[in-house]
Amino acid sequence: MTFPTLRIIPSLLLHKGRLVKGTLFKNHIDVGDPVTTSKAFESQGADEIFVIDLDGYRKPQKKNNFKILKKMSQNLMTSITYGGGINSFQKAKDCFRNGADKIYICTELFKNKNLIHEISKVFGKQSIVCGVNVIKKNNNYYIHEKEDISLFDWLKELNKLPIGELKMTLVSSEGLKKGFDIDLCKKVLTLVDHPVVIEGGLGNLSQIKTIAKITISGIAIGTILNFTEQNIIKIKQFLTNQNVKVRK
Repeated sequence: MTFPTLRIIPSLLLHKGRLVKGTLFKNHIDVGDPVTTSKAFESQGADEIFVIDLDGYRKPQKKNNFKILKKMSQNLMTSITYGGGINSFQKAKDCFRNGADKIYICTELFKNKNLIHEISKVFGKQSIVCGVNVIKKNNNYYIHEKEDISLFDWLKELNKLPIGELKMTLVSSEGLKKGFDIDLCKKVLTLVDHPVVIEGGLGNLSQIKTIAKITISGIAIGTILNFTEQNIIKIKQFLTNQNVKVRK
């Protein structure tokens, strides 16, 4: 069986100038320097680098510090998607000026979907990644930041926006290494017209093959790159041996 080309995307979390990683969106620990780590991932063949500024995400009213983004962009050829507290057109513009190729917007969508239209008109819809953080409760799926909102209702709203792709993070699985919620991923793909990147729950290479079968656009990876012996070279070689197409 031949699968669609799959992007392998390291997912990095910034906090006070350092990279951190946790489980279930909490209990974060230091895992390294953002520039050094991202350069290592680039050398391994990362298709993109995905960066979330946790400080900006938690306090979007404050001005973002784009110094690390700028330094990363100056040291990398790999495309960077950057997010965390991007709640205005000016902040989006500053992201691009400091080296981001795409921006990630999540919580601001609850208040101001028009921001997506504003950014899209100037920078193009391909420059926007919409984020969806999902939790599972009583076998139903809701939005992490707004637990009264059904995931599926929210996806229908986001599908109307001019965006390049959707990134769905499975918060209830994040960092646990138990595998992806395949049935959920399949249903999401029936509800949206945009490419979909999945994150949350990856624990071993066979789980990547399983998710690759359902034609997602990419997998964002954090835990197994930080806390196991796996690296992107090994991941891509495994997938190639399993007839899963990956970018060289």
